[in-house]
Amino acid sequence: MKRPINVFLAGVGGQGLVLVNRLLARAAILTGLDAKSTDTHGLAMRGGAIMGTLRIGSEVYSSSFPRGAGDRRLGLEPLEALRHVRMLRPGGVVVTSDDELWPSSILLQRARMPSDWRDKLKDAGLRVVSIPAAKLALRAGDY
Repeated sequence: MKRPINVFLAGVGGQGLVLVNRLLARAAILTGLDAKSTDTHGLAMRGGAIMGTLRIGSEVYSSSFPRGAGDRRLGLEPLEALRHVRMLRPGGVVVTSDDELWPSSILLQRARMPSDWRDKLKDAGLRVVSIPAAKLALRAGDY
């Protein structure tokens, strides 16, 4: 690997972002790569915004990377996938659930849920992959 892959993760507290981050890092390590990760699990509460970073490569010295250097964005919730869009480089990939689990900022009416979140991500020069996460979880037998 010429350079590490930079992943920015975002979701709503209670969705399992901390677990997902750990699993991705562990999977990378099991394949012989180096990985470093961090997340804000101590700062978020159920329903609050949570984020994390993950770097995977031949040699990784830190989990952090500068704004605009992200290669992938994993959004466990669409609005959180849209926030911090400047962390990704042009051409980066956003993988997100298309299931809306409104964060506290929406529930408290401090922000509104944009219906055009996919278009906004595409307009930012990003590739968007949305998946029906809740349906897949139900089909797997756990939700």
